[in-house]
Amino acid sequence: MGNSWQNMACPDLRIAAVNYGVSMPLILILEDFPADLRVAANIAQRAGFTEFEVTAFATDARKYLENAMDGKAPLPDAMIVDLDLGQESGFELIRFWHKTLKTIPLIVWTVMGEQQREICALFGVNEFVHKEDENLLLESLSTIVAAGMRTAQRCG
Repeated sequence: MGNSWQNMACPDLRIAAVNYGVSMPLILILEDFPADLRVAANIAQRAGFTEFEVTAFATDARKYLENAMDGKAPLPDAMIVDLDLGQESGFELIRFWHKTLKTIPLIVWTVMGEQQREICALFGVNEFVHKEDENLLLESLSTIVAAGMRTAQRCG
């Protein structure tokens, strides 16, 4: 893990935010197809996410979350999970999330169909978005960022 989707335009922004106690929105993206990863990251950035953890492997995403739970890495504010990862399945991460971190919004972003949507609903996934519906992904992520900002304003 630890792969950044891109270099931030202002690398000192994260440092300044930490110094002032401001939380930067972090998203974990589990996606194995590079073109789809770029689309998801661009949409997340447009929605207001400024920090990215990306991986193509459910096992690596789980390790990142375990480290975050142990305080060794920041917890993500949201997750985008593809279900079809070649040798692995996004459902592996969803099962872990369901047992441990269900308070973190999880959006499944996939080309898969109705049967997988029903399984995701049983796990309590926040949103099931077809990869063709980029507007719904943007809307869902924007809502998450706005809700986080409202929470931070109330707590700060």
